[in-house]
Amino acid sequence: MPPLPAAAPLFVLDQALPVGDDGVVLLPGLLLHQPLARGEALRLRLPDGSSVVVVTGGRSFPVRDPRDEGPVRCRVVVPRALSPSDLPRGTEVWRMDAPGAPAGPGPTG
Repeated sequence: MPPLPAAAPLFVLDQALPVGDDGVVLLPGLLLHQPLARGEALRLRLPDGSSVVVVTGGRSFPVRDPRDEGPVRCRVVVPRALSPSDLPRGTEVWRMDAPGAPAGPGPTG
């Protein structure tokens, strides 16, 4: 049996923006082929090594930034329990069930 690939975050945060009263959108988001169910838990590992678990609102519609020639991505929305200022650039976004995902406290939001 081949070895499992090394664990990696789903993506590394470039920016977090408020979305009305609904929550915070995490950018750049998931690649189009990456599934994410509403209510799925994600661990956000901040650059200082701390982490927080959030329950997602799912992923939004596919978007391509007109300034970006890269792949189409789906934005990820998390509850308003966190503010954009709580999530600095470089925060790693992990799926909770991923092998090697960082450990930490339970769900927020």
